[in-house]
Amino acid sequence: MFSYQIPHTFIRSPNPVFEVELRRVRRLRSAASLTRYSRAVLLVPFLALIAWWLLNVWAFAQASGYEKFAAYFAFTTACNILGIVIFLFALVMMLALDFYAVVVSINTIGHDISLGQLDLLRLTDIQAKDYVAAKYATAQIRAWRVLALEVAARLLGIVLIIAASTYMSSWSYGGCCVYSRYVMVWPLVEEFANSLNTHPLRTLANAAVIGLLVAAYIAEPVWRMRAVTALGLAISARLRNLPVAALTAFGGLVFIHVVQTIFVDQLLRVTFISGSSVPGITKIALLIGLLVLFYRALNMAALSSARRTAFRVV
Repeated sequence: MFSYQIPHTFIRSPNPVFEVELRRVRRLRSAASLTRYSRAVLLVPFLALIAWWLLNVWAFAQASGYEKFAAYFAFTTACNILGIVIFLFALVMMLALDFYAVVVSINTIGHDISLGQLDLLRLTDIQAKDYVAAKYATAQIRAWRVLALEVAARLLGIVLIIAASTYMSSWSYGGCCVYSRYVMVWPLVEEFANSLNTHPLRTLANAAVIGLLVAAYIAEPVWRMRAVTALGLAISARLRNLPVAALTAFGGLVFIHVVQTIFVDQLLRVTFISGSSVPGITKIALLIGLLVLFYRALNMAALSSARRTAFRVV
């Protein structure tokens, strides 16, 4: 899934600096090992959750009478608990990814400057863009392990939201008591097909909105990690004082998350107000495009700053 996005793809020509930096990475240094790790982190929890979901549906189908209600309530309770756990884990991984992306990039160029290694590199044929590309790719390789965990948590959250809609039930109220009339497996595919026949444009519009939001939700950690590592390199090239550089990077993270919060707020407003309409889909696509453009612009500006200042003679 991530084979075409792994950091090694940023190095398109022989790069001695990248080869040296890669030897300093203790684990998951090769493209093949990083790809295998990403697939394992994504697929193992995903398949485990799918298997648990299908087993619950099978147990519900095998139950009879009021046993179906017991299976239904057990599944609902488990979904609620899993939802809280996955949400907290995704939140922790988001903060961990930002912190780790700063840690692996904030002192990379500054460390070489303090040791005088850049003075030696200026005497070689290595250009600033190749040097920065090597540092950029290596920082991403180090941060990729945490990135895969956050993406896996987000993917599990989406699967759990779908799984939580497995059953539909009807309730009757009598006095102070609540009586359940029936509970059954919700025929989602059948309802989607019926809705597609009855309201094709609206159904396709809703599917398009959901697809856009899910794709952006899963891909956002990759965009953010690349922007944060690039920002860390730019700060490392300009600031020699590590505490000052760390404070500057923290301010950059706050700025990124403020912008992120604004985009999420606008996406939720547009989705709930006019998400299924053509103007609503256009606005959602535009907002996601602007978010991608923000990360891309920050990424390019930071890398350009690092290239200009890395080989600067002080």
